[in-house]
Amino acid sequence: MFKKLVLFILPMMAASCLEYAVHFIGLNDTEALKTVKSASFLTTLKKQAPTSLNALRFRAESDIPAMIKALHSHGYYDAKVEVRIQEEDEVQIFVMILPGPAYLLSAFQIDVFSEGHPFLCQSLGPQNLGIELGKPAVSVQILDAEEKALALLGECGHPLAKIESQEMVADYKTKTFAVHLKIDAGPLVKFGATVIEGSRHVKNKLFENKISWKEGDPYDTRLIDKTQQKLLDTGLFTSIVIAHDVEPGSNKELGMRIDATETKHRSINIGASYETFFGPGLTFGWENRNVAGLGRKLSLQGDVTAHSHTGTGIFFVPDFWKIDQDFVAQAQALQESILAYNEQSYSATTRVERRIGTKYRISMGVKSERLYVKKSVHNGTFTLLEFPLYFRWSSADHLLHPTRGATLEFKTIPSFNFSEDEWFYLYNSVVYRNYFTVIGKDFLVLAQQVMADSIVSTDLAAVPVPKRILGGSDEDLRGYRYHSVSPFHGRKPIGGRSGIFYTFETRFRISKTIGLVPFFDMGSVYLTPWPKLDEKWFKSAGLGFRYFSFLGPMRLDVAFPLDRRKFPHRHKHVDPIYRVLFSIGQTF
Repeated sequence: MFKKLVLFILPMMAASCLEYAVHFIGLNDTEALKTVKSASFLTTLKKQAPTSLNALRFRAESDIPAMIKALHSHGYYDAKVEVRIQEEDEVQIFVMILPGPAYLLSAFQIDVFSEGHPFLCQSLGPQNLGIELGKPAVSVQILDAEEKALALLGECGHPLAKIESQEMVADYKTKTFAVHLKIDAGPLVKFGATVIEGSRHVKNKLFENKISWKEGDPYDTRLIDKTQQKLLDTGLFTSIVIAHDVEPGSNKELGMRIDATETKHRSINIGASYETFFGPGLTFGWENRNVAGLGRKLSLQGDVTAHSHTGTGIFFVPDFWKIDQDFVAQAQALQESILAYNEQSYSATTRVERRIGTKYRISMGVKSERLYVKKSVHNGTFTLLEFPLYFRWSSADHLLHPTRGATLEFKTIPSFNFSEDEWFYLYNSVVYRNYFTVIGKDFLVLAQQVMADSIVSTDLAAVPVPKRILGGSDEDLRGYRYHSVSPFHGRKPIGGRSGIFYTFETRFRISKTIGLVPFFDMGSVYLTPWPKLDEKWFKSAGLGFRYFSFLGPMRLDVAFPLDRRKFPHRHKHVDPIYRVLFSIGQTF
């Protein structure tokens, strides 16, 4: 019996599959054609081809109802489909589509009732639901509009809304399509008491600070989304699920429940970096993101390269005195050896940061620093007291990969230099960035940045060299030696009291994970407190590579100085032929 079964199966296993090609003819609507192809087994199961012509013909004929349904979903209600098969070495299948006219959406009516009474909601107009009358009646857009209608009702106190009936009528005479929805909005409800579950090491006070609603407030689903994002942004949770009770209580309040899944709150990190001047670098650190169970962060970070060593400790207190106001205390030890100077500094900083809405951020603080400067045009030991003030407005759509919007930053630092003589100087900086999407969602984005810096002081000597303006970093004049663009005294950059820098990038995203960024930088540094725009501008250009990871875009830039400089009375160049820079995130 077993031998007979094997002899019966072997010929079927040996049978070769038919090779065939499918051609769709007659449909010029690109989106509709994509839907038709995705609904067709002729295309989706092509790699599992039938072994006989009859089986292939059966597959083709069976596809017709699904393809017609796909055409209906794009408004082609008179569509007809015919399949023809031509036998050759490779079987040719021709799908002949006669779409007919696309039915246009003539009406989209929504009747809303709340507890049996008519309910008027101006936000439920077709224009707010992504519906355009007079356009083809695409079923996906209609279904999306239904979901959006329920979402809008949830934003104005009706989270229990549901669609009672859906009537769709195609008029074969006028070639139009009409939609009539009846929605039961349910009762107008408020937020009730909130129960927190799943939290083992995070105290309820943190949740209370992050919840965007108060008990008794009108129900609004946007506040739920905002709360969920706030909690996830703390880095304390892997997931946050917020749900409401099935029915409101007698006081029309819906009880709320937050289910939290905590992540590990302590972590050790180690990483590597590379830059042409600094060479390979090592980064390592430790962090506790939940000090005292309140989401306070304590982090220790070390960075080591051939020319610099940095150790930093940061203590971060969220919602300090007020919601959306944070306190930061930082201690840092730094040693850096570059062309302009050798620096060793020890500093302590405290500041308060305040977020106003989603676009504004301000901060103010105090910084004390002990600074030792050698191998510069102005060596010495300096004791500094600074009062940094910072303002930021941003409409950019993303922190690490912005594609549209703009950002304006202003920073001013009144500074006291307690050295042999007491000096005061005022550092000011203005930065403007904007982003414009030219093609697709982010296939081509134009980005530009303008930076203007100024130091107001009695003279240049009042400002220690490391605090002066020096061009040539990972954001400005990338092709030039690190922090060396300024007037020179012999072989040493002096540093300036003003500078202006401009950067332009064309950001191409050529695939899901790969991007190319040609860029151009220009700028200069001046000894005077205000830029002299008629003097020489330095320029650099290059090409950047981006790898889009779950962390954000990984950046690798290769930059070339277009005005490569030489040391006075020497043939040796100040600047390398090129510089390589690596970091996470776009340049700006």
